[in-house]
Amino acid sequence: AINVLLTVGGADPFGSCAAILNYLVLQPQLHDLIFHPVIGGLSPALPQVKKLAEEFAGRVIIHQNVSKMAELMSACDLAISAGGSTLYELCACGVPAISFAYADNQCPNTEGFAKEGIIPYAGDWRKDEVAVLKNFAEYLSHMQLAAQRLAQQQKMRQVVDGKGAERLAAALINAFVE
Repeated sequence: AINVLLTVGGADPFGSCAAILNYLVLQPQLHDLIFHPVIGGLSPALPQVKKLAEEFAGRVIIHQNVSKMAELMSACDLAISAGGSTLYELCACGVPAISFAYADNQCPNTEGFAKEGIIPYAGDWRKDEVAVLKNFAEYLSHMQLAAQRLAQQQKMRQVVDGKGAERLAAALINAFVE
């Protein structure tokens, strides 16, 4: 089985988590995937996601109040993520991902990663949910091959090396010493 993390942000203002799960879990070519939605208590989609977890027991495993996100990311083979700073975290963990946007401030991240060939971009949820869902399914079908995941993982690990805090601290120290 292939584990897929789904993270759309804590509030999930459009209820996209339930819509994404509902679409993907019904795709016959994705029957071997196990979905791991991370969903906040404020999400309007929470009741629907809980219902899907019951209906597709073992294929939809809900995660709430996650305190060790890096561990959860690393336990998954793939990810679907909204375009916030989570994309950098996925790079650091080396988890192949596909992104989407549902806010203007996410577009530079999602489009930038896609332009560099690092994280594919499924589109803007606000503009065309159906196209985004189809892009997710196509990507997940393609990424079921381990070789495809490894290739993306290598690109992602070149983006983030986990030493950014050290470099920032050194730059701040140097700025005040000079």
